[in-house]
Amino acid sequence: MDSPEALAASVVIPVRNGGDLLRVQLDALASQQGAPPFEVVVSDNGSTDSTREIAESYRDRLDLRIVDSGDQPGVSHARNVGAGAVHSPLALFCDADDKVSAGWVAAMVAGLDEFDIVGGPLEFAELSEPDAAHLRYEPPANELPITMKFRPYANGGNLGIRASVMRRLGGFDTSFRGGHEEVDLAWRAQALGYTVGFAPDAIGHIRHRGSLRATMRQTFHYGRTYAQLFSRHRDQPIPRTPWRREVRTYGILLRQGVGAVRQRDLSGWLTTMSWTAGRLWGDVQYRVRAPL
Repeated sequence: MDSPEALAASVVIPVRNGGDLLRVQLDALASQQGAPPFEVVVSDNGSTDSTREIAESYRDRLDLRIVDSGDQPGVSHARNVGAGAVHSPLALFCDADDKVSAGWVAAMVAGLDEFDIVGGPLEFAELSEPDAAHLRYEPPANELPITMKFRPYANGGNLGIRASVMRRLGGFDTSFRGGHEEVDLAWRAQALGYTVGFAPDAIGHIRHRGSLRATMRQTFHYGRTYAQLFSRHRDQPIPRTPWRREVRTYGILLRQGVGAVRQRDLSGWLTTMSWTAGRLWGDVQYRVRAPL
């Protein structure tokens, strides 16, 4: 185990009932190539399965600690608690059911030499179930995604940040439940003059599930928190969507639905409609009209 002064980075993994999927991520971290000294902080968000025992079993392969974040459910709270426990100047975030690439830590650390926040590309084929391929939007592979045609952000499951910046921002906003907390973090950082950049070699292999029901539920919350994000940043110069264009978009979605019924392939359309329904629900909840 390295002394805190010798650590270059800390990998924070929020987890709740991660089970055996956590082994895949911990194996990937134990096999890092060219990485400077780093620690792993597993933030247990109230697991009732074997998550803690599995994490403990890696102490001989990783400089690993477990912190308890079970007092409040939610990935943002788990990340914040984990970030508050790091012993290094850099906090790197990945998810328990995903898998980082062999050079991920080294690429993240290199990226944070230049930027205050960094994110890497997301790859979906390796871990995802075959039926999930057409159910989810995939961000660009060679640059950071941009939401609302406004500012870039790093995905929360493949994100690095300087610990000092994390403290100044107050961490992730835990009121975002179901998505867009990382966008809010990146936008708040940029509003304060911090930089957000792309680390092309910090690849995160992301696991998509094949369950249509679960995907629809998840995308509904993405749509709802999209509206929440706009409500928090509505004073910024975010491009608005004209009413006529929005109405035309709904008409296009309905026609696509008719085509999906005829082709007997509704999964992709239902996922899109779940996001749309979530956004409309969020518009009502937060009293906004979020742009498309």
